[in-house]
Amino acid sequence: MNPIVVHLTHWLSFAQDKAMLKKLLIPTAATFLYCVLGQSDMGGAADLGGFIVICGLQTLAIGYLAYN
Repeated sequence: MNPIVVHLTHWLSFAQDKAMLKKLLIPTAATFLYCVLGQSDMGGAADLGGFIVICGLQTLAIGYLAYN
């Protein structure tokens, strides 16, 4: 296969991935903020600390991949 076609095909699929990641960043960040703000409403009934850390790392990773 022609190397130019291979490179162009790879670039187009990566551009589509970036667009998808930018759209995915919105609900990911919203989930993170919901957990952070909801932690105080829970009182002592539940500890969302681990989930907040995971959501935060996921938000950072998706944001990095979408905009870098």
